[in-house]
Amino acid sequence: MPIIAEYKVVGYNENKEPIIDSTEECLCPECKKGLLGYRSHVRRHIRKEDTGEKEWYWIPLGKCTNKTCGVMRRMLPNFMIPYKHYEEEAVIDVLDEVITEESPVDFPSVQTMFHWKAWLQFNRDRIEGVFRNTGYTVLCFSEDLLFDTGSLLEQLRRRTDRWLKITIRFVYNSGSYLLPLRPALPM
Repeated sequence: MPIIAEYKVVGYNENKEPIIDSTEECLCPECKKGLLGYRSHVRRHIRKEDTGEKEWYWIPLGKCTNKTCGVMRRMLPNFMIPYKHYEEEAVIDVLDEVITEESPVDFPSVQTMFHWKAWLQFNRDRIEGVFRNTGYTVLCFSEDLLFDTGSLLEQLRRRTDRWLKITIRFVYNSGSYLLPLRPALPM
């Protein structure tokens, strides 16, 4: 699922739901040979941080131009996080502890906040691996990057408040993904 940063609202449907179009070309995450060309739109919602109310959007659905592939993928605007139904700002506020269990908010719930923190911890090694692998193989950084013991994710977190948006886009657009957090099965 490619994450797009270049998009715009091109109109609204009869329910006043924004219709988003992408202005960037995305490499097919399956074959990595074709580009995702516009096919249609699909409906997706996010919940607002302060009220928990659903806000619906129509996001682009792209089809690979490679005739041997033809895969279709949603092209998610970068204010949405794959498989998370709260806006990116809400998730990052919880992960950066701007919003905590003691905050006077009803949304997101304490259980959801705990889940997001555990999800990030669960995927930390995967994120580090994607950063290092892509940095070395695609961006041609030196081998020092591979053997550095410092956390690239933590460095990014210290340098910008957009760290989650950058991380999600980097991971998903490199062809990788983050794993969902699965509860432990009883023994």
